[in-house]
Amino acid sequence: TEGEVKSDSLPALARSTEALLFDSHHLRMGRRTEMHLPAIITPSMVQWSGSKGVSLQTRLSLTCNLADDRALTVAPRLAYNFKEKQIYWRIPTSLAFWPHMDARLTLEIGGGDKMYNSAQADEVRHHLSGSSHYDTLRYIFDHFGFQYYRDNRLNLSLSLTPLPGLTLQPGLRLHHRTLMGWNALSAATGMSRRLGSIAPRLRVEWTPGQYYYTAGHRRIPLYSRWPTFMADAEYGLSTVSAPTGYTRLEGGATYRLPLFALRSLFFRVGAGVYTRREKNCFLDYD
Repeated sequence: TEGEVKSDSLPALARSTEALLFDSHHLRMGRRTEMHLPAIITPSMVQWSGSKGVSLQTRLSLTCNLADDRALTVAPRLAYNFKEKQIYWRIPTSLAFWPHMDARLTLEIGGGDKMYNSAQADEVRHHLSGSSHYDTLRYIFDHFGFQYYRDNRLNLSLSLTPLPGLTLQPGLRLHHRTLMGWNALSAATGMSRRLGSIAPRLRVEWTPGQYYYTAGHRRIPLYSRWPTFMADAEYGLSTVSAPTGYTRLEGGATYRLPLFALRSLFFRVGAGVYTRREKNCFLDYD
């Protein structure tokens, strides 16, 4: 009858609906610009942890291909945590401008993260000293009145690959943190309402025996039988608003072991230490 859907059109409709919900999409916007839209429903958009509960996240990217293998990419990411009722966001912007050196200038702004500073960490450590029973330690930690800061940050970095397998990443990191739930008690206890920090940093990655091929002016890495070694140093400077200086050193290694049928195992090991910490610094390992 008129208005009914033909039976042979149902499989096509199902395939179209499946593609709309579960496939990512690429939209051309002119000759040089392309937008990547994620699938509406995908397992990667759901995250869960025992402490933070369920989070939903999504991301998209906009790429503008310039002349001579140069490109500008903007890739916003947005997430919402139901337990914390908190929105997290990141907007990384990347400019690839020197293909022969795989040079990339990256500017990322973001916010929403909640952290407590080292002064509170030292205080709760003082309360925990002298207690060895697990239940007592857990009770003290769970009932300690942490006052969290909401973190807004800006990261600026330059990535260069002068040799195959060797990547140098000098950069600068800025933080502006605001105390959540500011009140008279916070002021009476000497809590700083706003804390800022600025930190130059240098990250070095080295993959021995890196195989690659050349596409135009670019070196495209293929594989290596060796792990990738990493060293990262960051020197936080104090600002006028508060003493937030620190020195952070980190090192690590990653290794990908190829298996059969496009399967692989990925290993990572790392460690870090703060060699200098002022009163209001924030411990934040990469």
